[in-house]
Amino acid sequence: MIAETDEMTRECFAGRRLYGDDFGSDAIKEWYADEENAYFTLVNSNKEASENEAYGYDAFNQIHAFRSLGKRRFGTCLVFGCARGLDVKPLASRVDNFIALEPAEKWWRDEIGGTPARYVKPAINGAIPLANGSVELAISLGVLHHIPNVSYVVGEVARVLKPGGIFVVREPIISMGDWRRPRKGLTIHERGIPPKLLLAMLAMQNLRVTKASPVMIPIVSLLGRLLGIRYAYSRALLVRLDAFLSWLLWPNFRYHRVALHHKFAPTAMFIVAVKD
Repeated sequence: MIAETDEMTRECFAGRRLYGDDFGSDAIKEWYADEENAYFTLVNSNKEASENEAYGYDAFNQIHAFRSLGKRRFGTCLVFGCARGLDVKPLASRVDNFIALEPAEKWWRDEIGGTPARYVKPAINGAIPLANGSVELAISLGVLHHIPNVSYVVGEVARVLKPGGIFVVREPIISMGDWRRPRKGLTIHERGIPPKLLLAMLAMQNLRVTKASPVMIPIVSLLGRLLGIRYAYSRALLVRLDAFLSWLLWPNFRYHRVALHHKFAPTAMFIVAVKD
């Protein structure tokens, strides 16, 4: 069990401090052991994952991030925790090769969308096993919040990116409940990253934010289900509705949501940043 003081908890829930970001090596090792295969286990808890299982965020990723890449072609694309690679498959025709940092070896493969892929197990301390300036594109779609020392990993991304390289980030920006207790549908340690802290981490590494969009109002998924749509964020119209509602309700945002009205606010953020 990782020790936590009352003052630390207050600072974290207030969004002024990111739980886990300043942990020492022993606490990081414990966190890594807990999370290494946790998401794979969670996904497969009820049934064996199908190779043909649909991915429900293509329109979401395209509208908020991938279209910002223009028509540019990328040599190496570094991807965090991409599982079978369905999230980045739409980019396969524009990438020469993928390098995937994925802890669950059962998801490893040698190609994504027909483009060569090399899967690598992440280092416990977050170091990326690549040379300085060796990557043109880095993508993290809902992965950094599973990592304890996020600011260090962001620094590693900046190190391996070439000047002009792009970092695409989509992360939850709310606490996701009280991480000190088990939460249904979540791994043991995951918690969102307060948006001010996330943007500050990028700025400290000379990663210039060109786009930052609050997203994911829970009512949109509910609306999708009412319309018989399994994956709401696969539909462009619902993605755009979500973007409008997220912008409209952004003033209501709270990191740790304890009141019902706090839930009428975006829960995640899409960011596109460029290394200067």
